[in-house]
Amino acid sequence: MKLLHRWSVPLTRPITPSPRSWRLWGLTLLSGLAMAAAMPPLGLWPLAWIALIPLWRSLLQPGQSLQARQQAWLWAAAFQGPTLIWITGLHPLTWMGLSWGTSLAIAWGCWLVITAWGLVQTRVWVWAVQRLPQHCGLRLVGGVGLWGLVDWLWQQSPLYWSPLALSQSPANTWLLPLAELSGAEGLTLLIVAVNGLLAWASLSRQRSLLVGAIALWCCAELTGWGLGQLRAADGSALTIGLIQGNVPTRIKTGPEGILLSRQRYRQGYQQLTEAGVDAVITPEGSDPTLWQAERSPWARWLSPESPPLLLGTYLPQGDRYWQSLLALKPGGAIAGRYDKVRLVPLGEYIPGERWFGRWLQRLSPIQLGMQAGRSDQRFQTPVGQIAAAICYELVFPEVLQSQVQAGATWILSAANLDPYNEQLMNQHLALAALRAAETDRWVVQVTNTGYSALINPLGQVQWRSQPRIFTTQAVRIAQRSSQTPYVRWGDSMTPILLVSTVLWLGWRQRWPKQTL
Repeated sequence: MKLLHRWSVPLTRPITPSPRSWRLWGLTLLSGLAMAAAMPPLGLWPLAWIALIPLWRSLLQPGQSLQARQQAWLWAAAFQGPTLIWITGLHPLTWMGLSWGTSLAIAWGCWLVITAWGLVQTRVWVWAVQRLPQHCGLRLVGGVGLWGLVDWLWQQSPLYWSPLALSQSPANTWLLPLAELSGAEGLTLLIVAVNGLLAWASLSRQRSLLVGAIALWCCAELTGWGLGQLRAADGSALTIGLIQGNVPTRIKTGPEGILLSRQRYRQGYQQLTEAGVDAVITPEGSDPTLWQAERSPWARWLSPESPPLLLGTYLPQGDRYWQSLLALKPGGAIAGRYDKVRLVPLGEYIPGERWFGRWLQRLSPIQLGMQAGRSDQRFQTPVGQIAAAICYELVFPEVLQSQVQAGATWILSAANLDPYNEQLMNQHLALAALRAAETDRWVVQVTNTGYSALINPLGQVQWRSQPRIFTTQAVRIAQRSSQTPYVRWGDSMTPILLVSTVLWLGWRQRWPKQTL
């Protein structure tokens, strides 16, 4: 018996392919720019729910394969280019001995490379969707699942930054708690799905599809709000002190910078000690020298009555070193440590260093080779087990998911963020809010130049520092032990959609005359 359903059948009305015109390319360009505008710092998050429609229309229309492939390049360029333009803040690198022209070329070259990598991601997704049969329902379900798969593959690569879920953080406060079910990737797939349904509705002019798209969006918002209301009460409280040192990277590793760093972090530590905090945390690389316990001034400064210090520094290992967070007990003894797992390509390591290292200019201010930490680390400290992320790691959700799964009760995000502008500061803060909502944990973010912040488990920013100033702040958090579905099982939506697509394809192959 035929299974008929107006939402799953192929389009019955013939659709005349749209002529290739300036209007089509103009809409594609505008939609990519709209997705960029949905991202922080502008944060016009409603735009994300319509910004993929032109691309989806070409994927769902028969005979538009070439058009969709061309649109993919334009859409991704309009989205990724403005979203990633903050990377040009690397310039000037003259403090490293580079000429003005070389510095400019490096900064814009980095922007071109990471933008191009984002273009390839969108193009690969379009290619994968076009491998599916020309059936709107199948392409929609399969296309959403394939977006999740391609996104996951890009997260395994050295370069990744702009998940679509970032467009909803932290502004869409109703939706963010929904990330506890399938992570930020689940929010990304919702955005892709709603865009696909709206595109299908615009092609077929079926009111039910339009209603379905609106209903899906409303249900997602209301479910997120409801999950936020059901969050369990907080556990035992801690008062954590943050120090935002504001020491420029261009001087940090020289005598002037080392002296300034130690003056400011010692001053901040003393202020917070007097405020009665339970622990003090500092940003990534706040002690810009290779750690030597017997020579470190912190061993002298931490008296038996002092609170523990979580210090960002560099830990040597032979001719290599780790980017580390050290938990120092009163007296300077190391109670625990966390080593950065996901390193920045070129800035902290050279991909294929064995073959290309002598030809590539290293951008790291320390000339030893940085090595990655183990992925199974547990950061034990005098104030409990913490989930830690150092700077770039915040974009990779599995770094914190595994630590929270192992029992971490709150999250510490430590970063430098100098010399970049407030666009990056906003995006980094938005990533921290996504990680808070996924894991149901308080996030304490401390950076060198800003934004330092406190984020609650719903992804709401409770306090945020001003950028590029020296400041200290005591914040109150709660230790939590809950395990969200995302923490337990990770992204479940992508495999569910991909399995559904495979089953649908199998059904069509076995009973080709029936519609499902």
